[in-house]
Amino acid sequence: MSKVILAISAHPDDIEFACGGTMFKFAEKGYDIYLVVATNGENGFKISYKPRTERVRIRHLEQLKAAKILGVKNVFFLNYRDGYLTYNDQLRSKLVKIIKKVRPEIIFTFDPGNKSFENVNLHHRDHRAIAEVAFDAVFASRNRYMFKGDPHSVSSFYFFGPDKPNHFENIVEVYKQKN
Repeated sequence: MSKVILAISAHPDDIEFACGGTMFKFAEKGYDIYLVVATNGENGFKISYKPRTERVRIRHLEQLKAAKILGVKNVFFLNYRDGYLTYNDQLRSKLVKIIKKVRPEIIFTFDPGNKSFENVNLHHRDHRAIAEVAFDAVFASRNRYMFKGDPHSVSSFYFFGPDKPNHFENIVEVYKQKN
C-alpha cells in the first residue's frame, strides 16, 4: 500500500488548524501528503478591504506557503466561492478524479456525521458540504463503473471536528512547526 495522505478541506488553513501537527508526524514517517482546498477562502479575510481577486490571490499564496512548511507534494485548488460550497456531483467528480490520481491510503477531512452545530466555525456550511462530498467520493473512487479511471480503495478515514472524538493526537514534539 502506498504511503499517501490526501487531506480535503473547504478553505485555506482548515488542514493546518485542524490537523497540521498530525500531518507533520505522518510526513516524518515518510508519507506523501496532498491537499485539496475546495474554496478560495476569500470571505474569511481578516485584514482591511481588498478586492475579491486580491483576497483570492493572497489566500492561495498563504496556503502554498503553509503547504511548503508541511512538506505537501501538491495542493489542488478547486476555486469554489467561499461560503457557497454545496454538495453536487460536479464536486464529487473532481474529488474522485483526485483520489484516483494520488491514490491515498488515508484521507483526512471534516467529520460528515457531526451535526451537533455546537460551534459556528466548525460547522460552517462549506465544512459540512466538503465532508459529505469527500465521504461519498471515497465510495465512488473504488467503484469501477461510476467514474473513469482505475478504481482505488482508501484504507482509512481520519475525521477532524467530531462531536464524539475517539482519538486525540499528541503533537507536543511538532507543535512549534505547526505554529
